[in-house]
Formats: sequence, C-alpha cells, structure tokens
Amino acid sequence: MTAGCRFAILDGANQSGAKVIAKCPHCERGMSSIKVEAIQIKAGKSSWNGVAYCCPSCDCALSVMIDQISLKDDVVAEVLQGLGREQ
Repeated sequence: MTAGCRFAILDGANQSGAKVIAKCPHCERGMSSIKVEAIQIKAGKSSWNGVAYCCPSCDCALSVMIDQISLKDDVVAEVLQGLGREQ
C-alpha cells in the first residue's frame, strides 16, 4: 500500500468515454472504476473479513476497511446463536 494515497478529482473522460472522477496517487492514471478485493484484516489474535479498494491499473491499495456486510452477517449469526435459533 502506498503511504499518503490521495485522490485528485478530474473533470473529463478516459479513452473508453467513461467519466474519470479520480487519479491514482501511485501511477497517476485516471480511474472511472475501482477494483475491490476480499482480504483478511488481522490485529493481534483477532481477524475480520475486509475489503481493499485498489487502482484497476497498478493495484495500489487506495483504502482498506472491514467488510461491513460480512460483519453484519457475523453479528446476526451470533445473536441468533445466543437466542438458540441458529441459522
């Protein structure tokens, strides 16, 4: 992951005609879409499902966060298990 990644807002279109809304801070190519990858986030003995938002051209990780949908599913499963209603 490149430290200090920031987006540069652009006003224009790329070669395919798609609206370019950001510029990768690593390769400096315009982006009209973003690549999302599933990852594991580890902190000590804890682990969560996460997602990395990457440049489609150079794969620079622009942002990483806990997968909120997966987190919600885990919480619901734990609550149901606590209530004795496993899925």
